[in-house]
Amino acid sequence: MDILGIGYVGVESPNYRDWRTFGPEVLGFGLAAPPEGDETVYLRMDDRRYRIAVHPGESEQVAYIGWEIPNRPAYDAAVAKLRKAGVEVTVGDAELAERRGVTELVRFNDPVGYQHELFYGQKFDQRSFVPGRRHAGFVADELGVGHMVLIVPEYPPELDDFLANVMGFRWFGHGANGHRGQIGFWATNLTTLSHNIAYGMIPGHRGLHHIGIGVNDLDDVGIAHDLVQERGTGMVYSLGKHTQDPVISFYPITPSGFAFEYLNGGMTSPDWGLISERNPETLSVWGHKPVSPGLPKSVTQVAKTD
Repeated sequence: MDILGIGYVGVESPNYRDWRTFGPEVLGFGLAAPPEGDETVYLRMDDRRYRIAVHPGESEQVAYIGWEIPNRPAYDAAVAKLRKAGVEVTVGDAELAERRGVTELVRFNDPVGYQHELFYGQKFDQRSFVPGRRHAGFVADELGVGHMVLIVPEYPPELDDFLANVMGFRWFGHGANGHRGQIGFWATNLTTLSHNIAYGMIPGHRGLHHIGIGVNDLDDVGIAHDLVQERGTGMVYSLGKHTQDPVISFYPITPSGFAFEYLNGGMTSPDWGLISERNPETLSVWGHKPVSPGLPKSVTQVAKTD
């Protein structure tokens, strides 16, 4: 599949109203006006209509992940590939396409039950993005939102097959110290980013751990770090520099319990096939010390099945 990256993300949260201040004032997102009668908080990172939608919901959970296809022919080919692989595909109607701000989309689940969407033609308004605070802007545009880390109770071989052979993603690697089977990092075959999605295995648990978003200027990481400390909203990991993909980042806790990895820098390459799998001894060169104990509240225990 010709996938550019994550075009949008939808989450559900009983604390959705808090995003109207946290998103713009702390992280610098713009706010998009919702349709009449829609309480969803739509957050902007660039000229696209929105990038992150926080819907009212009874629990904290990721609702859908929208993957951007470059154009109609590539979209048709991707949908055909899903169907040929035996994936159950639901075509979004015109009303859903308008809510998502795209031309067409389909919906489907991965082998571990997370909902994904493929779309093309995302709405935008040139030079319309206004950050919620003084900000040098986000790494978005054709690269999309960034990356996501999802937690699963098991990491079955069907998931690797789906990501590699159906979605057409390329493998980036495991986590620090080569935790084989514990976490897998994947990226689309068209992006220059190191990874777009990762699935981490924690037995008995499931949910969204964090969303990684890049900013153009390291100063905005520092400013957000100060604001989180001043407001006391909390963070999962302190400021630090990763080893595997050497971004400088920290992990503020959102009103929905999951974290953002708020980052600057990192690895980019036009040809990842020429780079060997990176297997660092440590998670980070410095920093990234645990601040909040336990897992984000968006990662919950799942009932055991016989």
